[in-house]
Amino acid sequence: MNQMLDKVERELLEQILKQNPACGNILNNQLENLLVSSREPTGVGCYVNFSTTKDIVDKTINTMLGFEGEVEVPGVPSGLCCVLSVTDGRLDFLELVTYGNELWNGQLNEAHIVPTK
Repeated sequence: MNQMLDKVERELLEQILKQNPACGNILNNQLENLLVSSREPTGVGCYVNFSTTKDIVDKTINTMLGFEGEVEVPGVPSGLCCVLSVTDGRLDFLELVTYGNELWNGQLNEAHIVPTK
């Protein structure tokens, strides 16, 4: 599939990396070449899987980076939480999940991001 990041996906990634400067500063160099290899809605969330053509700077980074804030989506009263998975120094996937197991179609086009940091 390999599509460009949409506006909300990019904003979420930028915020997560900004909120996690210890490794976010190193990982930030991947954003310009990051592509979406697939989007997988689950009914209560969505996985956004990434691929990149950028050389990996530090392959020792293996972590899950959280987002401090709220992702507001129409029709999902409790909003979404999200985490970014980093595997072998590569931005691997973004997982978004509803709070309270509310149903959600996985569409972010009307989402509003409110960071707390």
